[in-house]
Amino acid sequence: MAGAALRCAIAAAIAVAAGCSSSPQAGSAGSGGNSGNHGTGGQSPETGSTGGANQTAPDAAPASDATGPSTADAPSAGAEVAPSDGSPATGDAGGGYSGGGAKPPPMPSAGCGVAAGQLPEGAGTLPSGRRYIIRLPAGYQPGKPFPLTFALHYNDGGIGEFDNAGTRAAFNDWAILVLTQSQTSDWRQAFPADLAYFDALVALVKDKLCVDTGRIFAFGFSGGASFSSLLACKRDFLRAFGACGGIPGYDGYTAADCKPLPAWIDQGARTGMVELWTAKDGCMQQMPGAHPNCTQYVCGIAPVIYCTNGAHAWPSYGNADVAAFFKQF
Repeated sequence: MAGAALRCAIAAAIAVAAGCSSSPQAGSAGSGGNSGNHGTGGQSPETGSTGGANQTAPDAAPASDATGPSTADAPSAGAEVAPSDGSPATGDAGGGYSGGGAKPPPMPSAGCGVAAGQLPEGAGTLPSGRRYIIRLPAGYQPGKPFPLTFALHYNDGGIGEFDNAGTRAAFNDWAILVLTQSQTSDWRQAFPADLAYFDALVALVKDKLCVDTGRIFAFGFSGGASFSSLLACKRDFLRAFGACGGIPGYDGYTAADCKPLPAWIDQGARTGMVELWTAKDGCMQQMPGAHPNCTQYVCGIAPVIYCTNGAHAWPSYGNADVAAFFKQF
């Protein structure tokens, strides 16, 4: 029975994979390509340097799909408070990954049946002044639970970095998309406040929109990727996460703080993220990925996709691939 479950997990995980494999340590951009070179490839000051200067300068913007707002929506200062509805600060009990690869049965949130006008499309503000942007999927219905996906900008970026045609198209037919922003526009500088911000956002969206609470995801670029991995380790509401150009260890977390979780990882010059998650997810073997620069890991617990685009950049295939990965779960 265990062998059959593993084969099902592998089959579901590689549903989006086809092509040639690459090493998890190095690789070329191949035909998948990337959208340009961003930053120095060095790590953030929290974890030291890997062959380049520490990342003290602002990260660069994702170069592809640059059709969204060009102005960052600066949030006001101040930490989030705990959800007023009594929800635990660590997230929703419906999250997490129990293995097997199959989608869980829908788990409707309290907002199912609530009119969409209670939390309308577009920009919004939490009671603390922290901002967010909601993009509802086409055909949103208050009686149908939809997956929820958070998008996290790069350090010194803005809330609108993923509010573009490419990202919206990747999620528009199946998920509620929430664009987020760090308290200081840098995910390295306000860990408690930014973690509480996501607690408050999860509570708000579940209460006002019809969310499938067992299918909540997060992805980001650079500092946003690093913080997505932090959420995967320090909160229990995520079903899977995506990280491009990130590093592990934000807020001092270690592998011991993390539970197995499906991971879509794309790296340039940085290291550490794929090593942490392939070990945590029990990965044993590599198979060809969807692009020549990608690898699909066969894992005993949770699947991992790893690509290396050769630069500190959000790749041209990023939006479509991370959305396809999340859809499996």
